[in-house]
Amino acid sequence: MITQEGIQTNLNFLSGNRAVFTIPLLSDTSFTINGFELPSISLPNAWRATQNIQKPRAGETLELSELTINFIVMENMENWYELYNWFRNLGAPFSKRAEYLKNGMPDCADAYVTIYSAKNNPIMRVKFIDAVPIALGSINFTEEIQETTAVTCSATFMYERYDIEFVTGA
Repeated sequence: MITQEGIQTNLNFLSGNRAVFTIPLLSDTSFTINGFELPSISLPNAWRATQNIQKPRAGETLELSELTINFIVMENMENWYELYNWFRNLGAPFSKRAEYLKNGMPDCADAYVTIYSAKNNPIMRVKFIDAVPIALGSINFTEEIQETTAVTCSATFMYERYDIEFVTGA
């Protein structure tokens, strides 16, 4: 916040290294994110023709980029397997897909990214409405790593829109 005198009063800056991804409709599995970008949003301009020039106007259709998360895979691969299973059943032949959807499994679901402060308090929750999985990245297994390193994977989603809710008291 900036005072009337132009002095910035909040000198706490956002830490970009703590976020958790969840899809409650699939399970209670969470995904510890080790990298993601809050998707960009744009409003392409429209033009209004006048006698001598084209005048810019605000567009009317929002364009949202894909959501891609990089997450740490749990040792039992539970979080990765949850997404893998969702992909596999959605991409199954029609009869199996119909059975999958009939059993209450969604073809899209709301997904959430909770962003935490440097003190590990939730400060913002981003709700991605009707998220649809479009890509699940590979997992690299190698013996060349000298020390224990967490295995990561990426997942990409399209969605209708996203809404932001600030957590009070953070």
